[in-house]
Amino acid sequence: MAAEGRREAARASPAFVAHCPSTSLLGGQGWMAHGVIPDLAAAGTELVLGTDAAAISRFLDLVRVMYLAAVCHKDARRDHSLMPVTSVFEMATVNAAKALRAADRLGSAEAGKPRTSRCSPCAAWLTGRSGSATRSPTSPTSSTRAAAPTRRPW
Repeated sequence: MAAEGRREAARASPAFVAHCPSTSLLGGQGWMAHGVIPDLAAAGTELVLGTDAAAISRFLDLVRVMYLAAVCHKDARRDHSLMPVTSVFEMATVNAAKALRAADRLGSAEAGKPRTSRCSPCAAWLTGRSGSATRSPTSPTSSTRAAAPTRRPW
């Protein structure tokens, strides 16, 4: 099936497409430059983020995977508009909960839903702030947070 046919089939399907950027990069197959993930996102396909297995992607850190998904396609295609950070965050949270058929109890910060993630690293990443102002001066991470770059990674 041609690439356009696959994109149309994915968009029309109720299925979710999992994007595992760390695995794609490690495999060296050219998925960031030549893959269809940004095209699927633009077509409205439901995308979720994954880490795959540690042996394949080398880590299981979803915040790191969000960063890779947000920046690698931009660089490979030289288009800063691809994979906006807000969309990538939704892929890791809301869309993941929908894919698991658990959106009624997971995936977003709402009354009645359990807290399933630590928001401070994500908030710092989304806003471009180091987050050190919210930590105590004696926190073991306060000095490293203060030294972290405050520019946005995308």
